[in-house]
Amino acid sequence: ATGRATSDSIILTAPASAQTVPFNLSCVTGGTPVTDSKSITFTGTVGPGSVDLVVSPSTVSVNAPITLNWTSTGTTGCTPTGGSGTGWPSQGALGTNGSRVINAPSNPGIVPFGITCTTSSANVSDSESVTVTDITDCSSVPLPPGISGFANRTWSTFNGGAQFPLPYSANENFNVTRGQGLRIAISPTIPTNGDSPNGAVTYNENSIVGRAGFMTISRCPGDFRLNVLNTPAGCDGVFVPCTNKCHSGSEAMGLLSLNFRLQGTNTNACNMTAGAQYYVNIHFGGTSTPGPGGAFCAGAQCAIIGGTQELFNREAVAIKWLGGDMLGLSDPEPRVISYPVTAPNALPE
Repeated sequence: ATGRATSDSIILTAPASAQTVPFNLSCVTGGTPVTDSKSITFTGTVGPGSVDLVVSPSTVSVNAPITLNWTSTGTTGCTPTGGSGTGWPSQGALGTNGSRVINAPSNPGIVPFGITCTTSSANVSDSESVTVTDITDCSSVPLPPGISGFANRTWSTFNGGAQFPLPYSANENFNVTRGQGLRIAISPTIPTNGDSPNGAVTYNENSIVGRAGFMTISRCPGDFRLNVLNTPAGCDGVFVPCTNKCHSGSEAMGLLSLNFRLQGTNTNACNMTAGAQYYVNIHFGGTSTPGPGGAFCAGAQCAIIGGTQELFNREAVAIKWLGGDMLGLSDPEPRVISYPVTAPNALPE
């Protein structure tokens, strides 16, 4: 038709039979009209090949599993595209048909996933998008045996507005009542002052009697589900390594500690996502015997003291203990031990 705009686009339907069709365009000027033409050859074939990518579910929580299935025809190989923040781009060369399960990104948003397959004459592609949300369902998390409720605290409130894990080595005192628990809301943030984003949460029982306690780091408040927070289920971080360890139990005997990472991942550590909402949960239970079903606080209250330590490890704490610093509040100093020269063969006590 005539009267079209000087710049525009239009979508047409190819003819039903194989043929070569010329397309002509003439534009009016102040003088002589200007023209252009192109010819397109329609071969009558559907195309060199096809690929179909199906991603499910279409909406997931951060770090949740995503399944990608693809099928193709007339192709010789495929490669992944998109999937920023996931393991999809690193899958390398893919078969012409296949399936992968990867984890969603650690940050919410809309993530496009794509695949491109090679044919004898051209490439064919397909893509789908997934909506990643930061919603965690905590409605079914049960209270631990012997625990009737929790005292609520917020990390930034008692640390002068600083976000977890800062400040390092700044210890706070808390009282955990028998039959009650403590949950501290944290919003992990990558430090911008050069401090490490990885370390440990440590709490020592402020008592001469070492009793058993339980501590977790969870997206849910008051969450002590051992087989959920430590993965794979049944791992202990000692004899059986954990890919994710966010539950510390009675093996601590008064020293509660959980290594954490905000950057990268590591075994036997609680691998967290910066910017997400978490809780540090602590309780000493109300039962008479320490154990997985409930820890034990002999008195009306159990006093604990602690916070975060930068680049923490149990060996460093052992050195501090040997140096006489039972709470691990100061840096370890070398100890010089001398023995009497009059008894060179005597064994030191």
